[in-house]
Amino acid sequence: MPLSPHDAGRLDEQGRYYVMLETVQSLISSLPDGGLIQRVLFSSDHLSDDIKSALPLALSVPLPFRSWKGAVLNAKGTLDDALNGDARVVALEGTRGKELLDAKATLLGATHVMIVRLRRPFTRAPILVLMGLRYRGNVGTIVRSAVQANRFEKIVIVDPAEGGEVVPGEKLVKGRIAPIDIDYYSLQNAPLIEIVRAGSAQEWLAGADPDRKIVAAALKEDAVSAYSKEGREAWTSDCYVLVGAETEGLPDAITEHPNVCNMEIPSLSASINVGCAFSVLLTCMILAQAGTSDV
Repeated sequence: MPLSPHDAGRLDEQGRYYVMLETVQSLISSLPDGGLIQRVLFSSDHLSDDIKSALPLALSVPLPFRSWKGAVLNAKGTLDDALNGDARVVALEGTRGKELLDAKATLLGATHVMIVRLRRPFTRAPILVLMGLRYRGNVGTIVRSAVQANRFEKIVIVDPAEGGEVVPGEKLVKGRIAPIDIDYYSLQNAPLIEIVRAGSAQEWLAGADPDRKIVAAALKEDAVSAYSKEGREAWTSDCYVLVGAETEGLPDAITEHPNVCNMEIPSLSASINVGCAFSVLLTCMILAQAGTSDV
């Protein structure tokens, strides 16, 4: 039986998705589900090939074991709930700590998948766009916060396809933060949401939906305060939320776009960490969309 989608409490019940551990048989018997299933995560190291072939291919997200055992901790309920009554658990008696977690994740990997489902039929939602961020920790932290906020349709990461600037101490792959690092620094939250890449601001703008408003974190002359009435009114139910690097900020192609609302976070004398800035904007967005003025 799948775990209850309501185990995480009231905040989660207001969000866009819920995540559950289910047996493969339970998943297959529930198909088709009217498009509510968005992603199916599974352990590529433990699920048999014949079971993999039965999964909905377009929705499947294979994870190496290191990622799988971290990702299952983001499902509702616990490993013990999913393995309750499973005769295989008897063999784990006497196992402790990390070895026990690995063993339980291995058992689940052979029989279970993680399902990301919409709570209600698809509607457009905000899309987060991270532009020019070069530090893995910042990107991972923001992705984790965005996923757990449970309000975003997807995330776009805009960075050079190759040949990006060298960042001291950062392990970049041809100028890009590697997906495995995004997974790691997000504490395996990244696999729970669709993440797409673009090579430049121009490339992203060329494919952006002109009907979606752009809310950009930018210290510009025309910027509105995130805490002001104008700031609250800027948030729409399906806007783009753009955050740039602390050093360069967002390019002029974004901040001067006709469909943009530049938004600043008032501070004492300097900009704040990009991860903190995103958390501030995220909170303002959620409160504004909830119709409260208590910002």
